[in-house]
Amino acid sequence: MMDFRPIILDDKYNIKNLFAGQGYIISEYSFSYMMLWREVVKFEICDRDDALFIRAEYDNIRRYFLPVIKNGTMDECYKLLEEYADINDRNWRLVCAEEINISEFSEKFKESYLFEEDINSFDYIYLPENLINLSGKKYHAKRNHISKFNSLYDYEFLPLTKDNFSECLGFDEKWKNSKPEEMGRGTKEELMALENAFRYFEQLGLFGAYIKIDGKMAGFTIGEINENNIGVVHFEKCDQNYEGIYSAINRMFAEKHFSKVRYVNRQEDMGLYGLRKSKQSYHPVFMGKKYYMKRREAV
Repeated sequence: MMDFRPIILDDKYNIKNLFAGQGYIISEYSFSYMMLWREVVKFEICDRDDALFIRAEYDNIRRYFLPVIKNGTMDECYKLLEEYADINDRNWRLVCAEEINISEFSEKFKESYLFEEDINSFDYIYLPENLINLSGKKYHAKRNHISKFNSLYDYEFLPLTKDNFSECLGFDEKWKNSKPEEMGRGTKEELMALENAFRYFEQLGLFGAYIKIDGKMAGFTIGEINENNIGVVHFEKCDQNYEGIYSAINRMFAEKHFSKVRYVNRQEDMGLYGLRKSKQSYHPVFMGKKYYMKRREAV
């Protein structure tokens, strides 16, 4: 029997302990991510002795994740999940399959399935020392941007606290209004996630920073170190009227918080050209690939 329920804050220690040491790279396999986006995509869990099962819902499609195995096998647990979904959901798909948990299937089992890359959802994964040191020719432009920012502006780089949360929300609204061509319903959805970040800031172990210029906020960023010692940037918003500010806040935040992590995950580009170009310009060491999983006879 499978009985799903919404994820809650009290699930923190159980889920974080299950995720720890699994080697997950992608951002979705993080308790904080699930809590931030739980209303938007309706994250639910079913916690059994054999595995933790996770599902979400978006665009009227039920989206299941590969199980986090405890005492069962991936073959057995996925078959159970598939049978349950076929009976209970008219429209469903398996999303965010990662290479590390795909490898838990037996080779014989995988012969019956196709794994299709979800390219627009790939996470950008960086070495922390690259983001901090910006060494070499390939980062020459980034160093120039930061030098220009340092020379043009008298700024402060400050830790984000609850005293700044309302100011961040106001800044976020102005930021979104400056980019109407990129914002659809995602505006409201991201605001819900940002409000959750502030609501559960301490409980989720989040931290943040902001840049102050001429007495006002010019940009902010929020991140965490997740269960697998990966630094994750959940939000980053800056006023581009200040030249070089994104390069500056990126480097300072990485230096302050991510110097000892395995990798830094700056998440996906959502298929947006500008965002893709920006993330590629930091030269990821690899991409956190995500796959759809389909039965061969259903293709």
